[in-house]
Amino acid sequence: MRGARDALITGCGVQSPVGLGVSSFWEGLLAGHTAARRIERFPAADLAPNVAAEISWDDGDPDRAGALALRAAHEALDDAALGRGVAAPERLGVALGTTLGGMTILEAWDAAVRAGGGSVAGVEQIPYYAPATRLARHVGARGPVATPQLACASGTHAVALAASWVRAGRADVVLAGGTDLLCRFVVAGFNCLRATSEVARPFDRDRKGLVLGEAAAIVVVEARQHAEARGARARACVAAARRGRPGPGPRGSRCARCCCHASRGPGPAPGAGCCD
Repeated sequence: MRGARDALITGCGVQSPVGLGVSSFWEGLLAGHTAARRIERFPAADLAPNVAAEISWDDGDPDRAGALALRAAHEALDDAALGRGVAAPERLGVALGTTLGGMTILEAWDAAVRAGGGSVAGVEQIPYYAPATRLARHVGARGPVATPQLACASGTHAVALAASWVRAGRADVVLAGGTDLLCRFVVAGFNCLRATSEVARPFDRDRKGLVLGEAAAIVVVEARQHAEARGARARACVAAARRGRPGPGPRGSRCARCCCHASRGPGPAPGAGCCD
């Protein structure tokens, strides 16, 4: 049933090693391109493995996660035909997931301290929530702003959170998605966990681990009433979302229960959020 507060997706934007922009990203996926290669953007010769998926450009912005998010958000807003002022600032929100935030700035600060002092610009952009607040300030959002942190599910949860805000009437438009960067800290950390490999082959019985990468992806989540009032095109509708405990369970039962709960719609469901 269609409703005025349905959460529609009216715009998309992406910055990825596979392609910069939605069109080139999609073409790269269909072509089966891989972006995994030796790390070049920072010293990594002593790391093993030292293969990852890097985005080629580097504009020197110390807050790389924030810079990636801004580029993806610009494309999403253009795709949605949402110029500044189209959405009331107090009805515009940001839900941006990340696991690293301004980690490159923290690395620079740590290097400066080890070298005997010295100041590092932009330390206020180190916290995990910094990319979300930077994006909110950039687009003039004065509605709800949040930084979900659920490891690999952070960006997905951000979209679900944005949809819940729209349905509850807290916002008419929300920029939602995720952003993360590559740096020595995260590569060395995953290597210490022995979770990485030079080749990603998840369905091979001889698989060894994952290949790290960096990217940002943003969607515009918009109330149906708001979108239809301005004649916007809807790419999709966020029907419902549920979350469960980490891990799918030995037979995938947790995933199955979450899917069943989600299929009931956006309202509360018994056991939602703690599927066994």
